[in-house]
Amino acid sequence: MICVAVSSQEGDCSTQTRFFKQVEDHLLSNCLKQNLYLMYLDTRKYVSLD
Repeated sequence: MICVAVSSQEGDCSTQTRFFKQVEDHLLSNCLKQNLYLMYLDTRKYVSLD
């Protein structure tokens, strides 16, 4: 599994991996898009928990 997160928090990647695993196949071919999607999920996560 390829997972390169731009977040400074190392745990974010493994935590979010299962969350977007269903669309992982689409993202693996585009690392930048994957990183942006992880950031998007993190944003939603923090907003919803706020």
